[in-house]
Amino acid sequence: MLSRRLVPCCQIWVKRRSQFSCFFTLFGAFTILASIGTPTLKGQGTVTFLQTGGGTPLVSDQVTLSGNGNTGSVIEYQFGFNTDEVPAPNTFLDSFTVSIEDSASDVAVVSTTDASGTVWEPSSPGAVTLSAWNVGYQSMAPTQLAPVNGQGVAYDVNVTLPPSLKGTTFTVDFDLFDDMNPSTFATAYFSNVAIVATPEPTPATLACLGALMIGLIKKCKQ
Repeated sequence: MLSRRLVPCCQIWVKRRSQFSCFFTLFGAFTILASIGTPTLKGQGTVTFLQTGGGTPLVSDQVTLSGNGNTGSVIEYQFGFNTDEVPAPNTFLDSFTVSIEDSASDVAVVSTTDASGTVWEPSSPGAVTLSAWNVGYQSMAPTQLAPVNGQGVAYDVNVTLPPSLKGTTFTVDFDLFDDMNPSTFATAYFSNVAIVATPEPTPATLACLGALMIGLIKKCKQ
């Protein structure tokens, strides 16, 4: 009697195990389809420093990237900021702003950093406004290179370009604003600026994955 009860249970277990196996295989196929290729099109690996104290209110640098015009392209970079200033009410501080400009001169401000912290996706008159969905960032250790020597803050940033930024050429602008206070200093830097495209999968790839998933779905229904 016990063996008769065990046989149906074993059959149910084997069937459910097969269904779970099909599910995870299908999930893997969808993951492969979603992550096909993210080639870096152009970038820069050296660390570039900007410093106050040069007698000008604005110290700037930029990196021009060539993309392929795909919607959803991502610009990645790292930046840091270090200052000996102390925040005070009604005081203009040294600050570091990162923005992105497309070939049509449309601009989106990604962040502004000063002694009080970093403001992400700040609004600016006439500029494209980014959202938290567009900008991802993570704190990282500041560079040990002089003149920073591990001080201040640093971030690893990725910006998903919104549809309002178009074209095949994008410029990432790095602007260090000097409050012209000779008794304080600020240093900003950036590195690893690159654009990553999300290309459309080829027809052959779609056909192969489609055939694979249809076969797996039929198998799972058995």
